[in-house]
Formats: sequence, C-alpha cells, structure tokens
Amino acid sequence: MTYSEFKSKIDNDLKKYQLRYGQTIMNCLAEVWPKKHKEFVATDLDCFYNDNKADRLLNHLERIWEHEPD
Repeated sequence: MTYSEFKSKIDNDLKKYQLRYGQTIMNCLAEVWPKKHKEFVATDLDCFYNDNKADRLLNHLERIWEHEPD
C-alpha cells in the first residue's frame, strides 16, 4: 500500500464509520501498519483522542512511508 492509498483509505473509512478524524487515522494505521501504530500510541503523535495531532502524524507518516509495511 502506498501512502496515497493509505490516505484514500482514511477518507473512505471516515465516511463509512463516521468517527473523528484522529480516531480514523489511528484505526487505519493499526490495520495497515500495526508495528508503527504501537510505536505511536500514547506519544505526541497519537491523534486518537486529539484531532489536533492528526496533521503532525500524517506528515511524519508521509516522510517514513518509504519503509512501508509489507
């Protein structure tokens, strides 16, 4: 999965499940890249409870996505 496909999944899941943006991002990340999800839980990049952290997490993921999950 490319980063662009990941972003599309977020958009689709956001409409489908009607959760907050940060929740949707973290849920998608847990599904697509569980190892990274675990690394980010309870850190300053964890946007599950705080949508204000979403852009920071997405920017970080975009930078590291070259090491994308198998």
